[in-house]
Amino acid sequence: MFRVVTPLIGAIVLGLAISSPLVAEEVKQPVFSQDRNSVKSRLENVRRLVNTSSGALRVQQAGGKAESMRQGAAEHLEKAETAFAAGDMAAASGELQTSTMAMFQAIRTVGSGPIGEQKLQEDYRDKRNSLAALLEALERIAQEKGTTPTAAHSIRSQVAAADQLAAAGGIKQARVKLDKAYDAVKAEIEKLRSGDTLVRSLNFASKEEEYTYELDRNATHQMLVKLLLDDKKLDSGTQAQVDLFIAEAGGMRKQAEAAASTGDFGRGVTLLEESTRALVRAIRRAGVYIPG
Repeated sequence: MFRVVTPLIGAIVLGLAISSPLVAEEVKQPVFSQDRNSVKSRLENVRRLVNTSSGALRVQQAGGKAESMRQGAAEHLEKAETAFAAGDMAAASGELQTSTMAMFQAIRTVGSGPIGEQKLQEDYRDKRNSLAALLEALERIAQEKGTTPTAAHSIRSQVAAADQLAAAGGIKQARVKLDKAYDAVKAEIEKLRSGDTLVRSLNFASKEEEYTYELDRNATHQMLVKLLLDDKKLDSGTQAQVDLFIAEAGGMRKQAEAAASTGDFGRGVTLLEESTRALVRAIRRAGVYIPG
């Protein structure tokens, strides 16, 4: 018995057929709906896949064998267009299937070649830069709490080991090690923030000095928002709430700076404390607990 495959399910089946030899044996000829509207929808999807998708652009940039495969996919797409115009939905559907499989193979070829390697290296550098900023945040928070970030040395050693792997060509293994270091530094930051509530000295020489302290603490939390939430995939409702808290914090910080510019450092301190609390709420709303 044949099952009718929707365009989305069909794409998944084809992807599996390419990535898994076992599945390829079992699903060589998936049966797609030959309803005219369904075929038309697939035509539009495959047209994007072959011509304008990010995968297509990477294949064109890579050239060589991968681009030849893409050209082959384009030829089958053209045949599908012709069959569709002639009303032959069965032929159009078959050509679309062949075109899609050829295009997936072209993209996979690029993924294992120089372009894919370059992307891995770029991602590694981006993560490396984020980790460096996170380490800086860890040290600032530790200084704020009057303690020494003992884990920082170990984390830096992990990063150095990852860099050595990357330099030796083991970029994938290096990324695994770098991710572990990244998780470790985030855990250290959360540990510092989840201990006793930071007790501020009540012996500031002046309100201006206290304002400077709160300004730095607020900046640290702004950095935490960026670094702790960068990898968070939030639903639209949660993201909207997080954005609202961040906007609220930004507005209060501006008010604090305006108050300080007129010499009203007391009001500046109060507004900065409120701003920092809003940033804490943003972080918590995103699912990362820190006290505040």
